[in-house]
Amino acid sequence: LWMIENSILWAITNLEQLDLSPAHKLELARKYNIPGWIPLATQALIFSPLSAISNGDVSRLGLRVYSIIAKACEMVKCE
Repeated sequence: LWMIENSILWAITNLEQLDLSPAHKLELARKYNIPGWIPLATQALIFSPLSAISNGDVSRLGLRVYSIIAKACEMVKCE
C-alpha cells in the first residue's frame, strides 16, 4: 500500500511541473482527489476574465461548475 501512496505523490509532484490551465488542474483535482489544488485553481478561474476561459476549459469544468465560476466572477467584480 505504501508503494501506491509513493506513486501517487510522485505523479502529483510531476503533474505540478506541467503548465496546466487552472481548469485542467481543477478537473484533475476533482477526478483524482487532489484537494490541495482546488483553492488555487478556483481562485485563478474566479479572478481571471471569463473571456480567458476557453471552450475546452468549459468542457473540462462542465457547465455546472462553469456557471458557479461565472457567478463568482460576477460577484467579485461587483465588490
